[in-house]
Amino acid sequence: MKNRFDRRSFLKKAGCTALGASTLAWDWPAVGELHEEEFSFRSTWPHGLQRPWPGPAYWPNPLQDWRVHAGRLECISSGGDRNVALLTREVSGRSGNLKLSVRLGSLDGSAQERGFVGFRVGIKYPMQDYRATAIYGRGMNVGIHADGRLFIGTLEASAPKIDIKHEIRLQFYAHPSAKGYKVLLRAVSVNGGRSVEIDREIPAEWLIGGLALACSSAELEPTPVEFPMIKDFSFYPPNQHAGGTMKFWFRDWTISGSKIDVHDERAYGPILFTLYTVSRG
Repeated sequence: MKNRFDRRSFLKKAGCTALGASTLAWDWPAVGELHEEEFSFRSTWPHGLQRPWPGPAYWPNPLQDWRVHAGRLECISSGGDRNVALLTREVSGRSGNLKLSVRLGSLDGSAQERGFVGFRVGIKYPMQDYRATAIYGRGMNVGIHADGRLFIGTLEASAPKIDIKHEIRLQFYAHPSAKGYKVLLRAVSVNGGRSVEIDREIPAEWLIGGLALACSSAELEPTPVEFPMIKDFSFYPPNQHAGGTMKFWFRDWTISGSKIDVHDERAYGPILFTLYTVSRG
């Protein structure tokens, strides 16, 4: 019989199917399965410390709206585009994977009107200087909308939801694909154990650049967007008006993956950038 499906054929087809499934499966280990040395970066905000400045590896936008308290980085004043850029790590253009993870929660548990909380990836600025990028750069936002929906760049009406009144572990993973990169965003409720996730194909270019944590009360717009031509330079970053209700804390921010470049020499960058001497020495 021409269509006979014998044991050998079955095993051959089953083996190919299993190989395909394993190739497509997400390689996302639990944080507990990663050894400390496997992290390219891990945040350290001591429990006994309280101050506005998050540390030499970060640049907060704006500084006065953030503080370190109880082992967490807290956004204590809501408004548009509150973010903290990481100066010492950058996503490279080479092929590889990327993993981000952070624990976050609402400061007061209040109902949220608009905005989002999460990551910003692939941050760039036309000047191509990491200090200018940390202050004025733009990238792709990924995270949780004020109503609990997950999003990667663009908010979809049918996206799964999670209750943002509880502590959440937010995880972002990127892996090369035929069209660029396939990215996964997962939110896990730390107390209840509920987990939701979404994935999307994106161009490789969208990942290249700086990284930041973000907590914004502005209306969520699709990202990334192209930079307009610079005509009249403003010292103040755009879209940082006060108001809204999004006030969240972050802790245990980890970064790993073969796409990450290490730039420890960039610590204190924007701070040292503003210092100069008027003496002849």
